[in-house]
Amino acid sequence: MSSVILPILGSAVLFVAYVALAAILIRKYKSTGDPGFLWLVIALVGWPILANYIGSELTLHYLRSHPSKPNAAGAAILNPKDSFLHFYDLLQRLIEVLLVIFAVRFLGKTENGKPSAT
Repeated sequence: MSSVILPILGSAVLFVAYVALAAILIRKYKSTGDPGFLWLVIALVGWPILANYIGSELTLHYLRSHPSKPNAAGAAILNPKDSFLHFYDLLQRLIEVLLVIFAVRFLGKTENGKPSAT
């Protein structure tokens, strides 16, 4: 039973953490007007959720098109030489880091490109 409850509980805690982070950053954006905070919402909340969805869909598609032998527990074993999923994971992390860099560079800038007074 705990093998069912723990993933659900973990997902719920992660969801609450994402909502809290988004709320904090959006509140900060509303008080400062700094668009860098919106970019942080995209980089730290939006992209990980979207990338996780895309990654799970790609994994399901990959497992359907590349059948593998199940292990003793019945889970599919991926061939470590299959580099597509590894490449996607690295690409996902690269995009995330680039979005964070972009957001941090945007922080403290007003729309005319000069530092804000706050």
